[in-house]
Amino acid sequence: MRLMRGTAMLRLGAGRALSAGSGLNDGRTHSVVIDLTDQLATFTVDRASQSVSLTSPSRPSVPSTAPADFSVYVGGLPADFRSGQRLEQLAAPSAAFEPAFVGSVRNVAYTTQCGGNVEVVRVMSGSGVRSGVDDPCADYDPCQNAAPCLSTDEGPLCDCSHTDYVGPFCALG
Repeated sequence: MRLMRGTAMLRLGAGRALSAGSGLNDGRTHSVVIDLTDQLATFTVDRASQSVSLTSPSRPSVPSTAPADFSVYVGGLPADFRSGQRLEQLAAPSAAFEPAFVGSVRNVAYTTQCGGNVEVVRVMSGSGVRSGVDDPCADYDPCQNAAPCLSTDEGPLCDCSHTDYVGPFCALG
């Protein structure tokens, strides 16, 4: 996934890509949801969605018993891809030459579900990255006046910076 001229782009390989949102390079917090199943990819940014079928219309989907080697990279590719050592493993090798994301990514939640088994995926690397399955904002979102809730180790935190409100819950006007 990358930001291109203010629009979020998600490359799926084999020449397929999804885009959603506009004006996203505004310094504000945005919600991004990527939903991948064995048949459909849906990319949602701030409630604007685009979907694409992952099955061929000429051939019905046949469940595979072989494990898929599918990776999602947020913010850029690992160094061994960028150096060209593993280009053949990428669905879209040109992605290795795109600039890495510069900025802040918060509250990334990623799980996979294949054949009824849910797997929480591990974080490979990152600066200031913590990994866990707890999401305090999902349990309790105290933020008011359209302020986004940010999950922290200490619990929910309301970002009032782009509202006309202040206070711990963005309720004071």
